[in-house]
Amino acid sequence: IINDVASIPDQLLDTLLPFEAVGGTNFIIAIQQAQAIMEQNWSAQATTLSPVIIFLSDGESSIADVTMQDLCRTAVRLGKAVSFHSVSFGPDGSCVMRQTMR
Repeated sequence: IINDVASIPDQLLDTLLPFEAVGGTNFIIAIQQAQAIMEQNWSAQATTLSPVIIFLSDGESSIADVTMQDLCRTAVRLGKAVSFHSVSFGPDGSCVMRQTMR
């Protein structure tokens, strides 16, 4: 879901729930893609709205601190800090890497 400022949380959830996980988990690619989308969709609204990223995962992966720092610094450079939320699914909610991303 890209640049949706009109939907309510239930609508956003309804859009995401039909998706199923396939294959491995790569946090780095996901964060880099989120950063690219954030940069591509930055607009004049950014003066009043902060970018929000909701990171959903049911897996584990490693991610360097510099990847998250780069995401945050990019948002600040564009004009607003990013609001980043990480949500874990599955039996192991204690994934160390997702805790680091908070």
